[in-house]
Amino acid sequence: MTDLKSVLKKLLVVIVGLSTLPTFSSQAVAKPKMKDSFGKDLKVYVMVGMHVDFYHSWRGDTPDDAGWGYDVKVIRSSIEKLNAATAKGLKAKAYWDFSANNWTFGEFLPKHFPEMIPLFQTRDNIDEFVAGPFNNGLNSAGTKKEFLKAIEWTMSNPDGYGLKQLFKNVGTSYRPQEMYHASNQNRWLKEAGIENLILFYAACAFDTFSPFIAPLSWEERLNPITMKTTETDEPITVLPAMSTIDLVNYVSLENLMIDMRRRQMSGEIKRNVVIHLNMDADALSWEPLVKSRTVQSLVPNTGGLQEIIDSVNKYKWADFTTPKEYLAIEKPQKT
Repeated sequence: MTDLKSVLKKLLVVIVGLSTLPTFSSQAVAKPKMKDSFGKDLKVYVMVGMHVDFYHSWRGDTPDDAGWGYDVKVIRSSIEKLNAATAKGLKAKAYWDFSANNWTFGEFLPKHFPEMIPLFQTRDNIDEFVAGPFNNGLNSAGTKKEFLKAIEWTMSNPDGYGLKQLFKNVGTSYRPQEMYHASNQNRWLKEAGIENLILFYAACAFDTFSPFIAPLSWEERLNPITMKTTETDEPITVLPAMSTIDLVNYVSLENLMIDMRRRQMSGEIKRNVVIHLNMDADALSWEPLVKSRTVQSLVPNTGGLQEIIDSVNKYKWADFTTPKEYLAIEKPQKT
């Protein structure tokens, strides 16, 4: 009977995840007993990447729910949750990657929601701020001059709203728009001061490079790798990311965390790992699907960002990290 209940619970979780697609952490998954202690000094990190882009092809350019006003609503809520957790002394951290700075910081926020800029700045020196293309363009198709200028103006521009002009903790990562990247541009990235790329290695869209390489082990997939596509290409470090939809395969984030910890403790995984999530900052799944905390505690993937924060704070062996922080402790071992 116990086994039947367990199967039914997992079936319910999968149905909920498939129907709603906010596949985050689970407070309802039973915690395994890990008898071995090979990896007791290792950690399972969670890296939460918020992709900020207020210029949409599928929503209007208006400061309401029909346009980018919805972005503001969800992002404001996410920052408030992170700040509330930080104020309580809990582990809480994210990174924010920005495309379309020209519209986001240059036009929309200063004109309609100027209070959002200092709200972002409350996360400075805690979270990390990461570059994307300034004009929200397909930078992978750009000339060298266009490519470099799109990164330069994201970082610093004549009007004073570049990342380095607004924030102190600006990373050396680059998240290309829609995850499109041309490998011949690796050397251009390094000329622009970019040291690593954020790209999807995912089963669900958007994917970037998993179809073109042999399958990675968990230890490789959840760590930085070196990308070099031809003998003449400049190698560059890649931080593989996954869509939150991928987590349906593992029931929930918490279940995946526990599985990775078990593999560390058994000796299968011999280094730290980072579960790297990256998705649009305006995604509905950052918000709770139900208001009841009781329901959230029983049904995984219904609590949004707060559920992620709660899950990581349950375990001493779990923590949040950002690209710059994680690359300081783990270097690429796979090419």
